[in-house]
Amino acid sequence: MGKEKQEGIKMQVNQTKETFSRLAKRENKKLFVEKYLKPLICALDIGVINAVYRKTDDHNEIVTLIYSDGYTIDKDVTADSLSALTFDVIKGL
Repeated sequence: MGKEKQEGIKMQVNQTKETFSRLAKRENKKLFVEKYLKPLICALDIGVINAVYRKTDDHNEIVTLIYSDGYTIDKDVTADSLSALTFDVIKGL
């Protein structure tokens, strides 16, 4: 394997480690939804075109799924870990 290819692979691994490190430190749900969950749900080809994480004024955590026809559904992910958030959002799709 050439040196350039090795460097490219090393850079990819480091970027992945950095992303996981940021997620693990803060369990940054907004980043997780945007970077991982949204592409997964959109790839299911069930009409979901967007997934948005937000906190409400009363500190609830919500993921809103937006469908191509304008329909939206809110999933409560308050106090969820990232794996629980994934389960709660995908459940019932």
